[in-house]
Amino acid sequence: MQNVGIKGYNTDAYGFAESLKPLLKNHHKKALIFGDGGAAKAVKYVLNQLQIPYLVVTRNPTPDTVLYSAVTENILDEYKLLINTTPLGMSPNFDSCPLIPYQFVTDQHLAYDLVYNPEETKFLSLVKAQGGTIKNGLEMLYLQAERSWYIWNT
Repeated sequence: MQNVGIKGYNTDAYGFAESLKPLLKNHHKKALIFGDGGAAKAVKYVLNQLQIPYLVVTRNPTPDTVLYSAVTENILDEYKLLINTTPLGMSPNFDSCPLIPYQFVTDQHLAYDLVYNPEETKFLSLVKAQGGTIKNGLEMLYLQAERSWYIWNT
C-alpha cells in the first residue's frame, strides 16, 4: 500500500489562540478550564504553548481534574483566566453556567466562553457583573473559518 500523505489540522487551537492573546495581561498567569471534552483539548494545547498552567474543572472526578466544588475563593484568587469549554449557557439552555462562586470574581479576571449563542451567556454576565473582562467564542469561530479557507485553498 502506498503512503498517501494524510495530514490533519486543528482550526480550534488557532481560533482560540488568536482571539485570546490580545486580551491577556500580566496577571493572567493561570487558567481554570471548565469542561474536559473535545474543545478543551484545543484550549489545553494553546495554554501549553503560551506557558499558562491550568486546572481542569469537571462534574465527575478524574485523576487529572478537580470538581466544581473545589473552586473556592483561594482558587479564584490564584487563577485569573476562566475558560468555559462546556455547552452550558448555549441556546436554548440560557440559564445554565459553570457552578463556581462568582462573588469571588474580580476585575482582574478574564472570562472566555467558547459559546457564542447567546452573545453574552450567563457565565459571561456573572463575571461582567463582578467587573471582569469577558469574551465569547464568536471571533474564535470566524478565525477558524478563515484558517479552514486558507488550509483548503492555498
